[in-house]
Amino acid sequence: MRYYHTWEYYRESGPIILYVLGEEGIDVNRAERSLTNVTIPGAIAQATNGAVVVALEDFALNVKLAVPGGDGKGIRPHRSPWIFVGGSYSGVLAAFIMEQYPGIFWAAYASSAAVQLKIDFWQYWSTIEQYMPANCTADVKAVVSLIDGVLDSGNQTRMTEIKTQFGLGSLGTLDFV
Repeated sequence: MRYYHTWEYYRESGPIILYVLGEEGIDVNRAERSLTNVTIPGAIAQATNGAVVVALEDFALNVKLAVPGGDGKGIRPHRSPWIFVGGSYSGVLAAFIMEQYPGIFWAAYASSAAVQLKIDFWQYWSTIEQYMPANCTADVKAVVSLIDGVLDSGNQTRMTEIKTQFGLGSLGTLDFV
């Protein structure tokens, strides 16, 4: 598990703000931006004398953080308040964790969390199509039609070629779609 953290605003017994990126990858640049007080997690940390941890998934029960001047045992969720922060997919995860695992997190901040889940939500693309420039719409439709045709054909060689063009040749078909 890779994570980034800052103790810039932390004071003893302050909360740990766990910022989960969700569907986005984590890298040094993204993590560094997320640790500052110009972001929601950083602003919460500054206002509450907390520390920010940026992670790809929830790990509050198992994480061992290197704490300046201590062993980190005092900042486990059962000993100090943890606040879960997430947006989009991880916003949904914030709501799910608060509902399914009460008592682990003291609070959660969910931004842009889906309020209604739908399987095969094709209407999402209708709005994009409606407001996308016409030449782009035609190009996107042509590419989607081509890919759908290849995937529907069952031709494994052609399917691998299409996936490889996107740099995803090693993915299974369902993961690619």
